[in-house]
Amino acid sequence: MKAHCYISTLLILFSTPVAHSQIDILHSFSAGSDGAYPGASSLTISSLQYGSTGAGGTGPITIYGITGGGGSSGQGTIYSMKPDGSNYSVLHAFSTLTTPAGPKGGVSLIATPFFSTTIVRAYGVAGGTFGSVYVTPTLFGGGVQNTLHTFAGATSDGSEPTGLLAKSESALFGMTTAGGPNNSLLGGPLLGLGTIYKVNTDGSGYAVLHYFGASGDGSMPNGGLILSGSTLYGVTPHGGPNVSQTGIPISISSAGTIFKINTDGTSYSLLKSFSSDGTDGLKPTGSLVLSGQTLYGITEDGGSGGGGTVFKINSDGSGFTTLHAFAGGPQDGDYPVGGLVIQGEVLYGVTVSGGRYGLGTVFRLNADGSDFSLLHSFSGINGDGAQPQGALTLLNGKLFGTTNIGGTFGYGSVFSYTLPNKPFEATVSQTIDSGIKIEWNAQRGCWYRVQYSGSLLPEDWHDLTKEMLHDSLEARMNHTDYPPPGTMRRFYRVIRRQ
Repeated sequence: MKAHCYISTLLILFSTPVAHSQIDILHSFSAGSDGAYPGASSLTISSLQYGSTGAGGTGPITIYGITGGGGSSGQGTIYSMKPDGSNYSVLHAFSTLTTPAGPKGGVSLIATPFFSTTIVRAYGVAGGTFGSVYVTPTLFGGGVQNTLHTFAGATSDGSEPTGLLAKSESALFGMTTAGGPNNSLLGGPLLGLGTIYKVNTDGSGYAVLHYFGASGDGSMPNGGLILSGSTLYGVTPHGGPNVSQTGIPISISSAGTIFKINTDGTSYSLLKSFSSDGTDGLKPTGSLVLSGQTLYGITEDGGSGGGGTVFKINSDGSGFTTLHAFAGGPQDGDYPVGGLVIQGEVLYGVTVSGGRYGLGTVFRLNADGSDFSLLHSFSGINGDGAQPQGALTLLNGKLFGTTNIGGTFGYGSVFSYTLPNKPFEATVSQTIDSGIKIEWNAQRGCWYRVQYSGSLLPEDWHDLTKEMLHDSLEARMNHTDYPPPGTMRRFYRVIRRQ
């Protein structure tokens, strides 16, 4: 039988405290070889190291992103930098002479073992006549780009790929804004109303999983998908059964939908169709975020304030709730874009306009809709960015994002926003199987190690765990200890390293 007289928790922090919240411009694009106009792209933060690396493919945490312009050929770039903005490097410059140009959405990194090394490749979508899905680097070719699929733009294929690719172990999933058989005529050619597609990471197995735009369906998606298990979730800014705008084809009028579909293309269904009067929001955009069984997202228009909304909905389609309606002006945002990021019970996002200077904001609110506030209003002066368009990401108590214009040279920027320092807290409790559960609040990008001692003497501390990198948006970490029989007492401490 295990005996525990008492358990004590001692917290030792090896991290620099944060004195206040602030915005930092990590890089200002110059429209030269470093790129320009990141647009509606999202940053990827990963410990995977792009290119050919040693076994495992991991290293220091790195930020990866894309620009739609600039670079050596003026057609966009893939870049990387450290989280403090140092070591900015262009990993790949797009060129219409050799590759499809104009990257969109961002990059997804996937590591593949290759003999004694690991190849870390960047996958994404780009422009061209109808668009493409690309991978770079190739297995033997450094920064050379391969095209996994070139869209045909016909009634049987998509056109104009959009958003960050969702990834499984061996497949990529995405959407196109146009293409497919369900066309609408707007004084121009038949373009199609978009698709959902999949393609394997080696370029094989391309398939269209769904054609948008049939009667009552959504249409013209402009964001990315999220993957949970074998289910994909996304939004369309147009279409749905609740539209009735005179003189405009029903499939492209503004209302929009939330949908889900299995990764094999089965069981497509609408979780929500927005009302054409805009009371619950109009034109859901960007990508959703899933926490537990709840999806969170944004609409770029509509709502009681007319400036878009933040909403939540259960993954089965029930419980739709408007959490915030934007009204614009100096105290509120206007026209939210990109999507949201969640940590614990707090949501963060950006608006492309509104705020004190009318050039966009960073905002936060609790997941129940309470405590909405603006964290930053972009000014576009003194090096500040303007008009953020991509979703934020979180690392080590900081938000990271991009602005499409502004910065020192006016061609956009990468920024970070330091959140107020949250006290480091830990708790211990006994489990039903007589274990001792140590749980603590964690920040993405920090390293943690749990130690124990029977006496609190400096030489009597022993590692209970190896150092663990927290590389998710979950707000807490835990470890359960099972002391040997006869143990009378144990003290625990959690050591955090940034």
